[in-house]
Amino acid sequence: MSRYSVVIVTHNSQQHLPKCLAALDAQTVLPERVILSDSGSKETRYLDDYKDRGNIVILRHDTDIGFCQGNNAAMPHLPLDSEYVLFLNPDAFLTSTFCAQALATLAEPKHHSVGALSGILLGYDIATDTPTDRYDSTGIFHTWYGHWYDRDKGNNVVADRYRHAEYVPALCGALMFCRRKALNDILLRNTEIWDSTFYMYKDDIDLSLRLANKGWKLLFAPALTAYHCRGWQVDRRCMPRQYRLMSAINEIRINAKHCKLGLPYSLSKYYAVKVLDW
Repeated sequence: MSRYSVVIVTHNSQQHLPKCLAALDAQTVLPERVILSDSGSKETRYLDDYKDRGNIVILRHDTDIGFCQGNNAAMPHLPLDSEYVLFLNPDAFLTSTFCAQALATLAEPKHHSVGALSGILLGYDIATDTPTDRYDSTGIFHTWYGHWYDRDKGNNVVADRYRHAEYVPALCGALMFCRRKALNDILLRNTEIWDSTFYMYKDDIDLSLRLANKGWKLLFAPALTAYHCRGWQVDRRCMPRQYRLMSAINEIRINAKHCKLGLPYSLSKYYAVKVLDW
C-alpha cells in the first residue's frame, strides 16, 4: 500500500482537533506522518497533547499566516517517500476506511491521471457532536456566468444519490487527497503548492484549476465519506463583512485568471458586498 501523510492547518482549533485526530487514528491504513501547522492560535497549549506522538510534527507560527501559507510551511516536513498528501481541515472527520479507499482508487490504472480526489462531505454539528443529515459538499462547480459553489451544500442527504465516481471542476479544500507528483507539477515561485497570495477562501478552486491546467483530473468518489463542520454559514449575512469581502475579491481573482466570462458577475458581487453590505 502506498504511503501518505496528512497536513492540518490549525487556528484556535482546540474544539475540533481531538475528534479530527481520533478519526485519523482509526484509519484502517494509518498515515506515515501528521503535520499540525498552527497559524497563530491565541493559545497553543492544546497542541502540547500531541507533542510526544512519534508520527506528529507540530509547527507553531506566532502570527496568523493563513490557510495557504500554513499548508506550504508543512510541505518540507513531509517524508520523501509519502506519495500522497491529504490536506485536511481540523473540523473535518474521516470515516475509518476513507484513506484506504482513497489509496486504492488512485492506484487503479484508469485513475492514474487523477491529481486529487475527495468524497461526499456531510455536515456535522460539533456542539451536539452529531451529523446534520445535510450535505456539506459533493464537489465544487460553477455556473456559466461565473458563480462558484459547493454542490448540494445545505441540502438534505438522499440515500444512493451518487453511485458513480465523476470528474468535477474543483474540490473542497477541507479535504483533498492529492497525488504528490501532481502537486510538484504546479509549484508557484518554485516552492509553493497553495498560492500564498490567498489568505483563505477560493484557494481550493485555484489549486484545483492549476492541477486541471496541467492535465490532472479532479475526482469526486462517492464511496468515500467524511464529515465537515463548515465555518461558512448558509445564510451569508451571518458571516462577518470582512470575510464576505475577502471571498468576493478572491472570486474576482479566480475568474480573472481562469474564467474571464465570469468577471462581470464577480465584480457585481464585490459591489454588492462592498457598497450594499450583502
